[in-house]
Amino acid sequence: VVLYSHPRPSTPLLFPVGSYFLQAQNPESISAYEWTWKDQILMDSSAKIKTFSSGTYLVRAKKTYSLGNNPSIDCWSPKAQIPFELQELHRGFSIYPNPSNGERINIEIWKDIRQGTISLIDFRGVTLQTWEIQDSKDRIEINIRGIKQGEFVLRLSSPDYQTEKTIYLNP
Repeated sequence: VVLYSHPRPSTPLLFPVGSYFLQAQNPESISAYEWTWKDQILMDSSAKIKTFSSGTYLVRAKKTYSLGNNPSIDCWSPKAQIPFELQELHRGFSIYPNPSNGERINIEIWKDIRQGTISLIDFRGVTLQTWEIQDSKDRIEINIRGIKQGEFVLRLSSPDYQTEKTIYLNP
């Protein structure tokens, strides 16, 4: 008889990342995470998830141990929880920093968009630059180097979703 002793994974640390994402972090290597919301297990098992509604999100870490010639075993950490509130002021489209004083801005889109464009438009209606987006599963970082200081409209267009916001650039 062979006995194996492995430590239980520690409780994940949870924190918000940007406007619509939550991040779990563990000091040790983790096989996967199990996220729940309102007693429903979410499909995403990665360390960072995109939220879809306000409420309390819970997560636990899974560590899979190999037991030599025997089947592996999964060990679970205690659950951690974090309350999350969707900010209505973002209206599903978050830009930060705004005003921007650097060379990059970050954009988060609450809806899942598979393809679309983001356009920077001046107040004369002239499109200064357009960026293609393939999906909105993560934060989108845009280089605004070379854009003059001023007030602009950032327009998001996709087959299913259109919105725009004012942005202030002070590079």
